[in-house]
Amino acid sequence: MDLSQLEYFRALAHIRHFTKAAASISISQSALSRSITKLENELGHPLFDRTGHEISLTPDGQRFLIHVERALSEIEEGRRELDHENDPQGGIINLSFIHSLGTYMLPVLLSEFKVQNPSTRFNLQQNDSTLLAQGLIDGTSDLCLGSTMITMKHIAWSYLYSEEIYITVPLHHRLADWEQATLKDIENEPFITMKPSYSLRILTNRVCALANVHPKIIFEGDDTNTIASLVASNLGVSPPEDSRKRCDRHPPDPRFLPVMQERNRHRMEHDAAPVSGSASFPSVHREEICGQTVLHRPLNSDISLIDSAFLPCYHEVSFI
Repeated sequence: MDLSQLEYFRALAHIRHFTKAAASISISQSALSRSITKLENELGHPLFDRTGHEISLTPDGQRFLIHVERALSEIEEGRRELDHENDPQGGIINLSFIHSLGTYMLPVLLSEFKVQNPSTRFNLQQNDSTLLAQGLIDGTSDLCLGSTMITMKHIAWSYLYSEEIYITVPLHHRLADWEQATLKDIENEPFITMKPSYSLRILTNRVCALANVHPKIIFEGDDTNTIASLVASNLGVSPPEDSRKRCDRHPPDPRFLPVMQERNRHRMEHDAAPVSGSASFPSVHREEICGQTVLHRPLNSDISLIDSAFLPCYHEVSFI
């Protein structure tokens, strides 16, 4: 079994006509017939039902086609990746980074880099500093953005910048209006922090030990966004933590599009056009809710004309 046999089989499976399929892949009809017969003999199962004017896939042929499509797709993707990898203007960079950089600094850097190097692709990996360092050692990462300086043979590091750390408290906390605070000021508060393997947690442990503070930890998380949200919900405070608000390097906020079936999309694009023999589509109202433009139908509108999968309200949004 060779690659050309699989490609011929796929063409015939889709076109289901020997003459037309042979023409589409630029071989003779007899060559295509011999290739399919050889493939069936090698598999030991008939792939096509040749009775009548048109051919059709047998149940075995239908099952085999699924795997052939997947295999040929993977091979084609491999070819594209090899071409891209050897493109002097492109290539693939395996970049790993700590969780806290994924929300602000890294997206901006990648976006600016892609403007100047559009053919370059990135394989991104996000993890704690310990595992990221191991990726450099194993060779699975080309570059690593982290907070731990790795001093090992064959690994070089370069200082980028220093980032301030802050105590994070809920908006209406007794310390919220203070200009600054010490760890002693929150010693009796429930602490929400990173898991022990993260560099930020290691730093937290060190500064708490220096201040002779013994935090009462109620939750250990994997990312700073979760911790900040829990603090904002008045569930506790966070000891030394990165403050994204103090950084001016932010990616633009994304837009979120609701998912609906294609037939409903066509109905919306008709701009509520009247339906023959029926009443027109319900009117749509525009309203600002939480900073988002929302379109919705009045509660008393007739929704019988709308498919059951149609979303009752949606954001008027677009991707940036």
